[in-house]
Amino acid sequence: DRDDVLSRLELKTIQYEELERQLHAAVAEQKSLSVQLAEQGENLRFSHLQLQEVQGHATRARDRSWEVQELRQRLQDAEDETHAERSRTAELEGEVGRLRAQLA
Repeated sequence: DRDDVLSRLELKTIQYEELERQLHAAVAEQKSLSVQLAEQGENLRFSHLQLQEVQGHATRARDRSWEVQELRQRLQDAEDETHAERSRTAELEGEVGRLRAQLA
């Protein structure tokens, strides 16, 4: 009877030690997973910040594109005005030439 009790106690001790080993392994795995999760969270935050930065660049590029289009239109308008002024100047020079010829 004493041997049975000792045998059961030894078996319970072995089972307890195995459960304790499993617990330590599970705790270590949980800590590792927590570290990985924290790293992934940090990577996600960093990626989010990069995305916001890229979106900001895209917005500024769109705004700049509108500015460039506006400046191109203004340049075209100025070129059209210059061409019109040159045409009018040529007409006036022709008229001046005709008037000089009449006066001569």
